[in-house]
Amino acid sequence: MKYNNSMWQVAIMRFLILFLAILFPSNIHAANDGKGVIELSKGCITELNRYFNYFNDDALEEEKNSMIFAAHKDGHCAWDTHVFGDAKSAEKDALKSCNDIGKGCKVFSRGSEIVWDWDELPNYSHGGRGQLMWNEVEIIIGSGAIELTKEANEEYQDYLDNIKQYDEATTHYFSISKDGKYYGLAGGSISNSKLKKMAIFECMNKYGDLCYLYAENDEIIWQK
Repeated sequence: MKYNNSMWQVAIMRFLILFLAILFPSNIHAANDGKGVIELSKGCITELNRYFNYFNDDALEEEKNSMIFAAHKDGHCAWDTHVFGDAKSAEKDALKSCNDIGKGCKVFSRGSEIVWDWDELPNYSHGGRGQLMWNEVEIIIGSGAIELTKEANEEYQDYLDNIKQYDEATTHYFSISKDGKYYGLAGGSISNSKLKKMAIFECMNKYGDLCYLYAENDEIIWQK
């Protein structure tokens, strides 16, 4: 096949585009990256927790490169991933799902990296009202008025029934959010400090904000 000047120019241009995309990949995506003030809703904080949990525990290696979390400054969000590592399609789908709720969504996180640009952004990726590790939570006994929702109360009653099956060598903890809606529990024969943190962690991972110890074994320790 013979190449004329025009064909050579096209070939060179394609090579340059590919070279720049490899050399400066972040610049290709920067237009869709969010910036400025944003306050994620509690529901989106929970979704962000699920997103990071999936990335850390379940995602295939090739899939991790295509995980996209999109969000709107008003707080709504959506995320997507492609098993075969198609980041472009995942970004398109995540933004579309988010924009279906309300126009104006931008990319909040790519893979495990939060790309939203705001100097006062809470540290959602490591403890700050978002994804955290169980050993990073603070052990706090709840205090003040508290009323468990129907679902949380049913879970607490199940917790009380279940701990009766264990011997006295084990200790159990039940945690709750301030609004009485979200809960967590942990039990076993490991250190009490670890169990307390694990119970609080489970609650915070659902809620996205602080949770507190409500009961130790069958005793309510919440201070009213």
